[in-house]
Amino acid sequence: MACLVAAVGAGCGATGAQSDLSTGVNRLDPKLLVLSPSDVGAGYALNGPATHPIPLQQTIPPIGRRMRREYVAGYAAGYPATSANQWPLGIWCVAQVYETNLGGWYATAAIRYSHNYPRPQPPVPQDAPGIPLALAVNPRANLGGYTVKLVVYLWVEGRVSSAVTVSGRPGDSTKHLVAAAIQLARIQDTKIRMAS
Repeated sequence: MACLVAAVGAGCGATGAQSDLSTGVNRLDPKLLVLSPSDVGAGYALNGPATHPIPLQQTIPPIGRRMRREYVAGYAAGYPATSANQWPLGIWCVAQVYETNLGGWYATAAIRYSHNYPRPQPPVPQDAPGIPLALAVNPRANLGGYTVKLVVYLWVEGRVSSAVTVSGRPGDSTKHLVAAAIQLARIQDTKIRMAS
């Protein structure tokens, strides 16, 4: 599952997309595709160390060579809650841009790969955006010395592979954390579709 979350890089532009006039290829800017402070709302602060361009770090074994060849750029953004009473406690999102549509070659391999490591996970809700790759829950993750419950939703939309992670207290409702992750994923997915 970590392999599905860990591949990414960066760019810039005003609309989320820019064109390379020499090749005619539309280059999506991953920095503009992740959730922004206005997307997550009041009560969250941008976490500088968790917000940055990220290179492709891990690949899915059967398609690793193609992932390295087609990877363009990626970006991650993190938002911890500014109050202990805020819920969820934190949000982290990623957008990874590739040269070609991921609906076939990437999605198929990612889904197969995640099925090689079966763990009981909640079903992906009907209103989840894109082509779902995985919905994972870690009920007791260590995050910076704190024990939290993590929910991660991974999906693809066109040429972009994305993830949204929300964290809560270990006793928080998994159903509510899943709903929060899916709601944020829909916001990020809208940005991706509008930029494509």
